Amino acid sequence: MTNERTGEDEDQSDKLSTELTIEQKFRLKVYSEQTKSLSAEEAQILLLEMVRRNMIQSNIIKHLVNSQDESII
Repeated sequence: MTNERTGEDEDQSDKLSTELTIEQKFRLKVYSEQTKSLSAEEAQILLLEMVRRNMIQSNIIKHLVNSQDESII
């Protein structure tokens, strides 16, 4: 596939994928099995921790993107 901005061929790894890899699907299945026995309170604590980590990850990505943009200028 050709990149419309640069006219260069895009590598498959350059595409943003919303699909899970086989390894990620396996890990998700493992988590699914492990969380079946959690109480509602334990599930809520786990969910909140996952949301917190996702927010941290989002902040890191934003910081890296902004740092990249600043270095281009």
